[in-house]
Amino acid sequence: MNRLIALSYSPWSEKARWALRHHGVPHREVEYVPMLGTPWLRFTTRRFSGRVTVPTLLSESGEVVMDSCDIARWAEGRGQGAPLFPAEHLDAILHWNDRSERILAAGRALATRRTSDDADAQLEALPAFIPGAVRNLARPMAQMGVRYFTLKYDTGTGTEAERLEGIHNELLALRQALSGGDTLWGPFTFAELSMAVALQFVEPVEGHRPTLAPATRRCWRQPELAREFADLLAWRDTVYARHQP
Repeated sequence: MNRLIALSYSPWSEKARWALRHHGVPHREVEYVPMLGTPWLRFTTRRFSGRVTVPTLLSESGEVVMDSCDIARWAEGRGQGAPLFPAEHLDAILHWNDRSERILAAGRALATRRTSDDADAQLEALPAFIPGAVRNLARPMAQMGVRYFTLKYDTGTGTEAERLEGIHNELLALRQALSGGDTLWGPFTFAELSMAVALQFVEPVEGHRPTLAPATRRCWRQPELAREFADLLAWRDTVYARHQP
């Protein structure tokens, strides 16, 4: 069966997961463990140099597809349901996915920095297989994981104010493009999907996957942006309610 190697809480993984389910592509999800799982991922994908990351799709025919957008386009070519990448809007959809990626990159940097100062969030980030009785003793592993994320994704560059401003500018563009509507130009596409998922780093969605533990949720939230863009969060919640499989 097709396998989606993913982080259950990752917005990037959610983009790929959503598209696979939208198109009814059978797959089994395999939970990736950051840092510890990298050698296994390299071996499985035969990528022994360069950066490897999730989500990664391993198809039953032997294809390796990395990047959430590429996985979504792969699913569209093999599944059913309404297209998420209609040809007449393809360039615009990819443009909005780029905007989504910029929000997610800035949000991840902010969340990683805050997690480095939050003991509860560090404990929540430990793999689920570590039993509760020893999780406090394993906190150094969580701290090592935070440093790993910082180095891997270069989150040490840029100030918090610069990252918040970057997210702010992208959300202003989304508000203007929506103009109070439900979609950007008619049918629901990967553009709306990717921007809805990006809002996880403003205010994590409730009642839908992925769910976040309390301290992690606190590190991901941007309270000022959430207040200013409450209309976009309401739009996001509608997108999830109507379109998430």
